[in-house]
Amino acid sequence: MYQHTFNISANGDTSTEASPGEHAVTVAGDWGGGTISIQWKDSAGNSVEFPSGSLTENGGLVVASCTPYINISLSGATNPDLTATISKL
Repeated sequence: MYQHTFNISANGDTSTEASPGEHAVTVAGDWGGGTISIQWKDSAGNSVEFPSGSLTENGGLVVASCTPYINISLSGATNPDLTATISKL
């Protein structure tokens, strides 16, 4: 099973390669007032948000990606310290 865990400590984008299919995405820690947008990358490399693909507190979503990249974008945060995990279901 594929699983990738990483830290998010600043506003911006973090992309990870993941095989197409369903993934559980969880984010927890000190948000610093920010919002996470969970996106997939289209064939041109553009980030497209999943429907209901945002979080503002500890939690998670199940997303189905047809491309091999999932992007997590944090915005509006002050001194965040988050741990994100993407797991293939």
